[in-house]
Amino acid sequence: MENKKNLFLIPARKGSKQIKNKNIRKLFGKPLISYTLDYVKDIQTSNDISCVSTDDKTVIELANKYSKINIIKRPKNLALDDTPMELVIKHAIDFFKRKKIFFEAIVLLQPTSPIRQIKDFNNLKRTFNKNIDMVVSVRESRENPYHLLYEESQKGFLTKLKEFEFIRRQDLPKVYCLNGSFFYDKC
Repeated sequence: MENKKNLFLIPARKGSKQIKNKNIRKLFGKPLISYTLDYVKDIQTSNDISCVSTDDKTVIELANKYSKINIIKRPKNLALDDTPMELVIKHAIDFFKRKKIFFEAIVLLQPTSPIRQIKDFNNLKRTFNKNIDMVVSVRESRENPYHLLYEESQKGFLTKLKEFEFIRRQDLPKVYCLNGSFFYDKC
């Protein structure tokens, strides 16, 4: 049995309805997933394992160019549009459990969020401790539910999603949304 600190998981399935082959599309002359592969190479320690979970042959070819990246061939039933990420994570953890490799935490790095800095991961790591189950990266939202968001009532009318008593937009509480760069969770 081998205990490792972190499993860095890069989920990169082939199918995408919105942007075809998005994980391998070029961004400034480089495949999108390459930014995440380069990043994980820089933050991984000798006590960590990195892997790509994919059903895409081109992603496998790209990942094979990196020396410390494991590849987990994702079955078709885990590469569908509606496949929950929890099942992809469980599949990766089970893959390593069969090899008797266990982790303290899993770090999910989505290739579609390629702009990351090492200092951001270090801050994330410092925040993560035994009293916190999960740490995620966020950005301040430009859309504030207290001000801009409405939902349709059963009668077809728009009603504010969040009721508030603020007069000025500047007085509204700050709200945040996940930016997809990091999900750091206990195993």
